[in-house]
Amino acid sequence: MSIKYKSLIISISALLFSLAIFHPTLAHAKNLSQIKAEELMEESGLNLAIKSTENQINASLILERKNNPEKAFSHNEQELFTRELKESNFRINITEAIQQQLDRTEIEYLINYFNSDLIKRSLTEDNALTAPNQQKQQQLFFDELSSNPLSLSRTKLIEDLEKASLATHAAAYNMITMQKARIKASMQFDNSFDKEAELKLNAYINKLKLDVEPRLRQQKIHLMKYVYRNFSDNELSLLIKLLNDKKRVKYFILVTDAFANTLSSGISKGLTAVLQHRKNNK
Repeated sequence: MSIKYKSLIISISALLFSLAIFHPTLAHAKNLSQIKAEELMEESGLNLAIKSTENQINASLILERKNNPEKAFSHNEQELFTRELKESNFRINITEAIQQQLDRTEIEYLINYFNSDLIKRSLTEDNALTAPNQQKQQQLFFDELSSNPLSLSRTKLIEDLEKASLATHAAAYNMITMQKARIKASMQFDNSFDKEAELKLNAYINKLKLDVEPRLRQQKIHLMKYVYRNFSDNELSLLIKLLNDKKRVKYFILVTDAFANTLSSGISKGLTAVLQHRKNNK
């Protein structure tokens, strides 16, 4: 048995391009460490990304039910799926990963880093893409760009910025991880996930890797031309240097891993619950 919800994966990947102070007593130290980790999540825009992901998943499932009602989740199945997903505890898992992999100095540094003017402005512009009037503004911008393209030097800056941001890598990683989790969960439920099936799945995932990231990169570069339209070349050059900060890269990678693993686990549990529900109600 297999359930396909392509729009859900696409929405998540797009989106995804689209985020300790120690004291004498151990309990107090853990409390302060958690507070600082949660503060870092807030300042880096991660809490907003988690909330947006949950909203986007719900919206995608509703759209899938409208377009393909026979194969999509029913209303009750959607509630079951999203409940399992939320119980995966994004914030708890990511907070724990931050506490385990970053020390007090690194966390304090990153809080200040994400509060710096240029980084904060970059996050604000990126988050503004979801505003109601953005679609029309984007269309006007790209219409103008078609007749007056960016200079080669400006285009190169945008490409370097996309590479430094690691956003495309994260989006592709999440998309591939979730695709694998979805397929594996369906096969395990049917007791059809043997060694041969695993080899075929890994071959499919390896092929997917070759296709997904280059395609998403071009989409991201195209979108970044709009996001950073009001940044000067000097500001873009400085932003590239800031994004290549070693502590920021370390944080981005650990958060990407924790986010993908949690989302993958949630999707696997949610899909299994839906499949079991369908089986019980045959």
